[in-house]
Amino acid sequence: MICGGIAVAPSAVGAPIEMSAPGEAPLAPPVARDPGPTDPPEPSHPPGDAEPAPAPASAPSPTGSALATGDSGRAGARHRIAVMPRYSYRLSSSGRAVTPSSGFGIGGTVETTYLRIAAGLEAAWGVDFSHDRFSTSEVGTVTVDNNQTATFRAPRVTSETSFVLVHTVAARADRLRPYLTVGAGLGLGYFDSAALELQPGSARDAHALGRLALGVDVTVARDWCASMRAEYTAVRGVGVWTTDAGERLALFGDLFGIGAGIAYRF
Repeated sequence: MICGGIAVAPSAVGAPIEMSAPGEAPLAPPVARDPGPTDPPEPSHPPGDAEPAPAPASAPSPTGSALATGDSGRAGARHRIAVMPRYSYRLSSSGRAVTPSSGFGIGGTVETTYLRIAAGLEAAWGVDFSHDRFSTSEVGTVTVDNNQTATFRAPRVTSETSFVLVHTVAARADRLRPYLTVGAGLGLGYFDSAALELQPGSARDAHALGRLALGVDVTVARDWCASMRAEYTAVRGVGVWTTDAGERLALFGDLFGIGAGIAYRF
């Protein structure tokens, strides 16, 4: 392009315009320069697009981590409630003097852990509740009109209800929690019979108890355990019962029990 006798070379938009003097050949258009090594690199993705964020790491399972570290149930659980149906057996002369010796019962425990030390050892205090019933069928006798007697079938029942303060020492080993329990408390005995030779036929007694138990909890869920336990209960301070015929009998005595049930820790 010629402007006022001066040749003007076209240039790219934004580039400075160079003019040639009159009589000189028009200047060549500027050539695009390749980027040098000092030029900043081109972005690998279009401007304005953010790079994808890394995927968050998955959190470990609470149940798996508790079991992997050897914690029997919920980590840090301090309280335990257990319920166990059980088989019971009357020891010593009481079970032989007045049958039956074998029976069934149910027991429960509520305890709180107050101390944890190294190697998974812990100590707890709590209360045991239990009721054991020993029953059999017998022939009862009753006096009717004209001093005549009549017989009938009736149950003979001997029972023991206990309330015991207990102290437990336990060890945690993976899913297992073996424990030893000792305690002392109060027992309430009850007897009822319709047999003629056991008249007056009923008795009640309050006495002292001592208890020793061995058991184990097996973790089956985060808070739940299957529990098994064997125990010996010593009965002391029992009164002697005398029948109408003058026979002296010890109705209540030492007990052995073995049971299985469930325990909940929280």
